[in-house]
Amino acid sequence: MPSKKKKNKAKGRKAAGKGGSKYAEGDAAVEQKMGALDSQIQRLQIEEKRQSDDDEAAMLEEAIQLAAAEKKDIEAKEKENCKHGIIPLSRSQERFCRGYMQTVMNEYHAAAHRGEVDAIFWLTSAIDAADAKYANQQYVLMGPTRLATMQRIKSFFLSEGTKFILDGNYDDSRISAMAVKCFDCLSIAVQKEGKTVDPAAAPAKMMELSLADEHTLEQFFRKKIPCSCLDEKYEEVRSITKMGYCWNDKCPLPGGIRRSKMLCCTQCRKFSYCSRECQMVDWPNHKEICRALFAERNAELVQKKGRDST
Repeated sequence: MPSKKKKNKAKGRKAAGKGGSKYAEGDAAVEQKMGALDSQIQRLQIEEKRQSDDDEAAMLEEAIQLAAAEKKDIEAKEKENCKHGIIPLSRSQERFCRGYMQTVMNEYHAAAHRGEVDAIFWLTSAIDAADAKYANQQYVLMGPTRLATMQRIKSFFLSEGTKFILDGNYDDSRISAMAVKCFDCLSIAVQKEGKTVDPAAAPAKMMELSLADEHTLEQFFRKKIPCSCLDEKYEEVRSITKMGYCWNDKCPLPGGIRRSKMLCCTQCRKFSYCSRECQMVDWPNHKEICRALFAERNAELVQKKGRDST
């Protein structure tokens, strides 16, 4: 028989086994709780990171908006201070060109108020008045510096016309556009002295500019100025349909028609008409200058071919 001492040891081992089971169960519960805490901590960390990301995104968005606003302010100041292509001048030259331009604008408005003939006459009479006013100036449109002076004055009309468009003053910008075209033609006449040039063909374009839609007008200035100040404004009007001017003064269609529908004279390439009928009606008035321009263009092509061949 087992002794009492051995029995007691066996009972002790059984008791120890029961206690170990309880400890094992306690460890599992602790591990479960620890796992739950770890999961909770991870969720909190993810939430904290998400919140941090949202804050960063909000700060980034705010920074982008501030940068965009600052850029817009800078562009506005640049446009305000931009000279839109005015040729660098001395102070006396600038006073002359600005005064000449202002005289043309004032005289044009005065002639229009009197109701004399048409826009082309108003402009040519305004330029004549400016020439007379500044006849004694050293920068008068005569002599060897005539062409350079014309270019300077034209740059002022370009700059002022651009400012008028930016201010929404399309009426005065049309006057400026006509003046720019006029000085373009006068410059060509000086360069081609003794040849048949614009004054007869130029009025077609000048008349078209005097009636120009906003799309045509802004495109005219945008192509001629060196800055990008009209780019944004041009995007606002580029969907406007361009309108053309029929050179037949008896044209029955008022206000012009779509530019895509206009018929350009294939001989001189200067005058446009709304129909074949209008072109035929105007032919007696148009034929002399048309033939002269056609002959001159052919002569220039022959000269160019001769230079190219050599």
